[in-house]
Amino acid sequence: MDTPPPTAAQQKLVMWVLWAAFLIGVCVEYYFLHSKSPPAADESALWLTGALPVLGAVVIRWNVLPRLKSVTPALPLMVVGIALAESAAFIGMFVFPAHQWELFIAAFVGVAQHAPVYAAALFSPPQ
Repeated sequence: MDTPPPTAAQQKLVMWVLWAAFLIGVCVEYYFLHSKSPPAADESALWLTGALPVLGAVVIRWNVLPRLKSVTPALPLMVVGIALAESAAFIGMFVFPAHQWELFIAAFVGVAQHAPVYAAALFSPPQ
């Protein structure tokens, strides 16, 4: 018994479900793992390095994904971009707890930008 390949609509749905799960997941992780009473903020700007993974996610979303012509490389790159963005929340919670809220917001925005609105172009016939 041969299983037919997934349709374009099914593949788009997979991308949307994964994106929604990661977006909700970053909120749930922050809710359960963040420090309720973070230490006083230090004056160092070193905590900004915690947002560097989000910059990598931005590059993937706005420079790499729009150039792809197939869903085969797009889906793994979308997941990598989301994982990079989400890592900022963990860096905030465990490395820079005084700035965990700022890094959570950066992670949330980083994951949100990966909404697969570009997916329709991956399934359209080449012109």
